[in-house]
Amino acid sequence: MRSRIMLTSTILSVLLFAPILEARQCFAPIAGDAQPFLQATIEVSPGNKIFAERKCTVLLPYYKGHNGITAANCEANKDLITLDKGYAPLGVMFQGHKSTPKKDIVSYHWQIKDSRGRVLKEFDAWNAAFVFDQPGTYTAQLTVTGSGGTTSVASKTVTVWPRDGKSYYVDSVIGDDRFNGLSRTVAAGCNPSIEIKGTCSGPWKTATRAFNELAPYNVNASTGAAYKTDDFCKTQEIWQVRRYSDGLVYSLYRDSTNYSADVAKDAAGNLIPPDNIPVCVTLNTKRATVLQPGDSVLFRRGQAFALDTTIVTPSNLTRTIDGIVYHYEQLIPTAATNIGHWATAIGIHYGTYGDGPTPLINNTGRFSNIAINWQGLGAFHFAMTDLAFDLESPEYSIFNARSKQGNRAVLLNANGMPINFVFKRLSVKRFGQGIIMSTDGGETTRGDGFFLFDSTFFDSNVVHFFTQNAYKNAGIVGNSFDYSGNHIGYTSLDSSLIYGNKMSRPAFGRTAFRISGSNLPGDANTWIGHNIMEGWIDPRTIADDGREFSANGKSWNFSLVNISPNNADETANMHVLHDIVLANNTISGCMNCVNLGNLENFRMFGNTITSADTESRLSRVEISTDFSRRPSKNFKIFNNTFTDTGVHPFSGGAFFGLANYSKLPCDELANHTGIEIYSNTFNMADPEKKVLMHTPLAQYGTTELLSLDAAEAQLPTKVSLTDNVINTATPLAAMLQVGGDGTVQVNSRCGGNFVPYCSSVSALGKPTRFYNATSPFWIDHFDSNSIQ
Repeated sequence: MRSRIMLTSTILSVLLFAPILEARQCFAPIAGDAQPFLQATIEVSPGNKIFAERKCTVLLPYYKGHNGITAANCEANKDLITLDKGYAPLGVMFQGHKSTPKKDIVSYHWQIKDSRGRVLKEFDAWNAAFVFDQPGTYTAQLTVTGSGGTTSVASKTVTVWPRDGKSYYVDSVIGDDRFNGLSRTVAAGCNPSIEIKGTCSGPWKTATRAFNELAPYNVNASTGAAYKTDDFCKTQEIWQVRRYSDGLVYSLYRDSTNYSADVAKDAAGNLIPPDNIPVCVTLNTKRATVLQPGDSVLFRRGQAFALDTTIVTPSNLTRTIDGIVYHYEQLIPTAATNIGHWATAIGIHYGTYGDGPTPLINNTGRFSNIAINWQGLGAFHFAMTDLAFDLESPEYSIFNARSKQGNRAVLLNANGMPINFVFKRLSVKRFGQGIIMSTDGGETTRGDGFFLFDSTFFDSNVVHFFTQNAYKNAGIVGNSFDYSGNHIGYTSLDSSLIYGNKMSRPAFGRTAFRISGSNLPGDANTWIGHNIMEGWIDPRTIADDGREFSANGKSWNFSLVNISPNNADETANMHVLHDIVLANNTISGCMNCVNLGNLENFRMFGNTITSADTESRLSRVEISTDFSRRPSKNFKIFNNTFTDTGVHPFSGGAFFGLANYSKLPCDELANHTGIEIYSNTFNMADPEKKVLMHTPLAQYGTTELLSLDAAEAQLPTKVSLTDNVINTATPLAAMLQVGGDGTVQVNSRCGGNFVPYCSSVSALGKPTRFYNATSPFWIDHFDSNSIQ
């Protein structure tokens, strides 16, 4: 065996942030570096189409009176209306990824400073994000360092306005939802039972009232001091209903002539008895909100508040089964706070006043839906800070009868191209879903600005946070997300930052964090850094839901971090995910720890990846996942530490798995290229563990596998493996596999003979080759690695 050169700390420091080559994606070029000299650049989003076109119409009330903006001069001064100015708390995303030349920049460092120059926050990433709680003038400063040690500095000023609107107060002890909310104390001599609603001065009482003011219903004359969603209903009837099954989805229908085979049954096969449900046949009309830009709604600290989220309404439904038409009236749980297009309640802040513990908002409703459903266009500068939520109601709900996770609400859904939503220091537990930020998917109409900071989310039925269609400028920073019945964070992102979070205990088969791509060319320029992603052996999903995403309840998470498409639809996967960084994260408790696909210009460095898996043959990092519809191009994977403490009883799998690209061909690129794996440390307890498996070897347009000779010849053109340290108790074991699968126990099969390689056939009949440090192919191409 040739001698190996140990990698020194000096070499590692030089390689800490190696330059990456510029590249072009399949069918659509990525803008390159035209700038010949080092230049730090900071951009703040110009906003989406709504922001560009509606500054002087529906968004004017937010800016009117600031920077001299009036209705008369707005069109002439539209350039003064930008997303780095606004009411506190203000979230701002600072984009530094356009600093040039990117291929020569080896580090990015940010400092967020107040007006006295004090540093409030630092980031080592090409983007930065911050939520400014207090009014004032602030500066974001970016320093980029080139490969030769030269630096360039840029700065950006942020102006945060004090809230100059009205404050509305919520006090669950002395409050009354019939008050006007404008005073912390109750005015003497005013009786809300006989006065016109909203004329008595005093605080509101419930979170139901406070949130519904975003798009309020008129309430019934008989409404008491504490609003419930029944008060929004003009005509209510009690219906007898049954549950019907439709696959795994249970719907409710009025008890009438029915297709009895489809009625839900108990474990003994008996029809589940009908329930008596209050149904809102006719809703009250809505009225104009009193909330205006710059207003605040403040909950008193040290108190708990009731929240009723749902109105149940009927909907006609016709089903044809075996030629027979069945007519049903399906019951639809609808969000009580449902905000439509061009709401005037923009620039609103929900926060706290007084002293004591964080206010606790409890879901008390008979049914649960979405606490705040912002479904219309024009959702703009909404903020929520310092509030706690328990979103599981103690009430039984027939809508949640299948789930052992309870009658739970979703915190917030915004799907009308929202702009700059801020959430900071929230505590949310026992919820259906957390925060959903989605858009209609147009190139110029994507959501823009989502800031989730310093919050705690615990125990969800589905996701903790979700974005869709290449959502722009999302800053997810400093949060703790724990315990999900599905994914923790499921996203499609552009120019975003995922930084300093802890994401733990997703369901088995679901991820701690995923970027899934979209049909837009925008999942790019996102930095995922300094996070903790922890998997677990999930006992929950099958116990709660009777399912566990195809596991046995005894395995570590199947996939923990996934940056790849979520389906095989070529239309949905037409765009490459590009310029994404996964850096300085701690990833553990996983079978497959990182999935990568459809990627170009990807960097992965400084991560610590640990697995105790003993059950799977999966690679810890999979490159080119099944749904990839583009080859992988220009990867830099360096200075990571991989540690496997488990020993598989049969075959140990590998740290890296690379499938031959076998999907639709690209005009300019037939297969993977530029995958560089260097200066990493691999610690392995399993003598069967390989560093790299090149399999499967499927090819496009044929059922024939790529021959082993061809695969061996092509491998050095796809991937390089250099200057890594491999710590193993069996230095002469196989380090590389070409072909086959994970069903061969290598060392006992090969008997130490790896010259020129060890040939075998897997249990599934696939020809396989194994190489160790004595194999000529390893010596020719991978000999710079140190095996010890």
